Amino acid sequence: MQPNRRQFLALAALLVARPAHAAGTVAVIDWALLETMLALGVIPAAAAELRQYDRVAGGPAVPPGVVDLGLRGNPNLELLSSLSPDLIVISNFYDYRRAGFERIAEVLSLPVYLAGEPCLPILRQSTAELGRRVQKREQAETLTTAFDAEIEKARLARHPDGRPAMAINLGDQRHVRLFGDDTVFGGVLSATGYRNAVASTRYSMTA
Repeated sequence: MQPNRRQFLALAALLVARPAHAAGTVAVIDWALLETMLALGVIPAAAAELRQYDRVAGGPAVPPGVVDLGLRGNPNLELLSSLSPDLIVISNFYDYRRAGFERIAEVLSLPVYLAGEPCLPILRQSTAELGRRVQKREQAETLTTAFDAEIEKARLARHPDGRPAMAINLGDQRHVRLFGDDTVFGGVLSATGYRNAVASTRYSMTA
């Protein structure tokens, strides 16, 4: 049985193990770090592009009351400043805007993808650092332990034994995306014991 998108999303939902509480003064720009923060049991004061997040990410759900800052690539800095956050969490994708964020509050930049590098170790490290900064170190350890347990469960149930597999996102009748080893999907394939048949695509992917 090949893993599919629904199973990947179900795995992500399983990681949200504890009720969230308000962080109050943290704003998050990147969706991957927003998902991680919610999975750690922390509700940020603000995050970016929440309507699209609800449509695309599928969860964890963002509770009511979190302020929508607008587009991830062009968040409303006046609105962000008015919230007076103590910490703004971004990924390496938004480092080009770091100077503007630093005029408002302290910035924590954590990598989520680095081209050509395995994705899961990067996400583990960033999860641990985020947990430390929002005083959820124990929850971060629990999160990664739960993830490892689900990966091992999938590996034992499917016995892939190095069989080739592809993680595919369907665009339309003529286009697909194939995910390399430096993506979440490709990383999960490898971790569960499959051989990613399209490992050379890397994060730029291939249509």
